[in-house]
Amino acid sequence: MQKPLRNACCLLLVLKAIILTGGETRRWQEKESFTFQHGDWLKVVNSAEMLTFSTADYVVSLNPARNFLLEGFSAGGSSPALLEYVSFSMSGQDCPSEIEAYCGKRVSGFQLVLQTNEASFAVIQNWPMLQLQKSITFYRNKLFFRLDYQIRMTSDWLCARATLNLSTGPDLMAAVYFSDNQFHYRLNKEAAWFNLPRNDQQRWLGYTNENNTSGLAVIGADPWNWQQLPGNLLSSSKQSGGFTLELIKWPNKELRIGDSTTIQVFLAPFHGKAAEEIPALQQQIAPGL
Repeated sequence: MQKPLRNACCLLLVLKAIILTGGETRRWQEKESFTFQHGDWLKVVNSAEMLTFSTADYVVSLNPARNFLLEGFSAGGSSPALLEYVSFSMSGQDCPSEIEAYCGKRVSGFQLVLQTNEASFAVIQNWPMLQLQKSITFYRNKLFFRLDYQIRMTSDWLCARATLNLSTGPDLMAAVYFSDNQFHYRLNKEAAWFNLPRNDQQRWLGYTNENNTSGLAVIGADPWNWQQLPGNLLSSSKQSGGFTLELIKWPNKELRIGDSTTIQVFLAPFHGKAAEEIPALQQQIAPGL
């Protein structure tokens, strides 16, 4: 469902969104308030403070003032936050890190493309050394959505690492992963850094509540993209509760103009035991892979 967006910066030089529904085009200013219903499954609400996408299963919130940073993901209603934020950063070998959440406004264009059973919101950001295309794809009657960060270098760069950082809500008290043919649970007992082994068959990580009855699934459906990540995925438990996860590409790599990569994950709430629900979600997303 990825639409060609290479010319997006030229087409969207002003900060307006374009909704494409068949032959219909609608436009709005970035801070304009509105509510838009797409079919019977997706509600879009825009205000100066937040852009939200709601389905029957979840709510995703983006902050327009911070490069449309994902600043909230929950199972809907008054459910606790599954994600507090998702932010991209680029670290150089001889310069400070550039962080999406704190780097100032870099959005040059954005668009929302609607189809009957899918909707994709894409944002173009121009950084000093790269162009970043962030897209979020929602699916009708599906529990999950897809998050893609596509990075293309616009200058040579001595890269220390490119990182997608996910920070969960404080109510998620155990990290779940599959290793050595069994499921493992790591409780948040104190603030600490640790590694989670990347499994190339069970391509997922989970974060569950204290009772292991609900939580967040992070799924790498694309085997090739998942296998480009380090063998050990850097994570941490937070003092306030919850966890962070760092998905890293390009460690200690000399980059040239035109080099590109993508960090892709599917995100979903789950209800039930993590060891049962998350592998089933992976099979729904990528059956047989």
